[in-house]
Amino acid sequence: STNFAPTTTAEIGYYDLRFMVTDTDDGTSNWSTYDDVLFVASNPPELTSYSLLNNDIYRTGTSVILVGVYDIEDSNSSMSLVAEHRSLSGNWSSSYFHPAWFNHTSELWSANFTPTIMAELGAYDIRVKVVDLDGGSSDWSTHPDDVTVRNNGPQFADYTFTGTEGTSNLSHAELHRSDTMSILVNSSDIEDTEADHAVSVEHRSYSGDWSTAYLSNATYSQEHQSWLFQFTPLPVSELGFYDIRINVSDSDGDSTGWQEFNDVITVLNNIPVLVNHSINSSVLRANTIILELNASDIEDSEASLEVIVNYRSPAGDWADEHLYNPYYNHEIEAWQIVFAPMESTELGSYDFKV
Repeated sequence: STNFAPTTTAEIGYYDLRFMVTDTDDGTSNWSTYDDVLFVASNPPELTSYSLLNNDIYRTGTSVILVGVYDIEDSNSSMSLVAEHRSLSGNWSSSYFHPAWFNHTSELWSANFTPTIMAELGAYDIRVKVVDLDGGSSDWSTHPDDVTVRNNGPQFADYTFTGTEGTSNLSHAELHRSDTMSILVNSSDIEDTEADHAVSVEHRSYSGDWSTAYLSNATYSQEHQSWLFQFTPLPVSELGFYDIRINVSDSDGDSTGWQEFNDVITVLNNIPVLVNHSINSSVLRANTIILELNASDIEDSEASLEVIVNYRSPAGDWADEHLYNPYYNHEIEAWQIVFAPMESTELGSYDFKV
């Protein structure tokens, strides 16, 4: 018998054998040849270790696998690593793995796993194998639920108040009851466009609760590249400071949570306006004339207003002793004030103020 021991560099494939017999007198037989009787195969490479750096990442984040390999025939660095991943509802793929490289310092193979912004969320299985120079490979080494891919949450950027005249102010805004101003909200997200977000805004008066009563539905303004809300307090709205809060949600259901901004809006009272007035240009002492006037107010009816009238003689100060209390005449829909100078009243031109 004899041993057949091919070296690590021996050619792969079938080998022929031939035999010849020599006797003690040095006589020899002819060669007997046997074709393809032995097959020399490559020694399969082996995986010796596996580890993962960062097993909980967000989309576009990176995990790194570290794999140890061995082959009796080839150097570790001359082989190649194959890595694949599989999501909960997907098939095995290598699309999120970058090309593997050999780290000569650690003597390990490495590959980066970087899911895209559209990657399925949840746990991923990882499997690896090593391939030698002869095309031989190890078995797959499978690691279930090895890395978790999470959604990148949206980010609230800022808000801006814009008045009807187009002026903008980031920190504070004032408006009167029944006026309208715009609230522009900006957000960002690694995965979604701003227009794909869902933005919510609420307001709160000094004595009230969070509400959307004075806000329009959200619309995305292509002109401003922002989410747009119209804020319009009612004629009966509470006066004073208002808080706002803002929440941004993305298409995967994650949100920023409420971001609160206190005392950023001041709601003011609308000042009543004198519309018109009429009075006779002259009156005799001890006689009367009637001053008629109309006023308007966005919030209150004309009849509910309080009217105050004073007069001033040529040499006097403002006074009201010759005026009767103003009253609202519903028949003519106007305020009327009686002016009744006495017999001793100073003569001349009088001023009136309302």
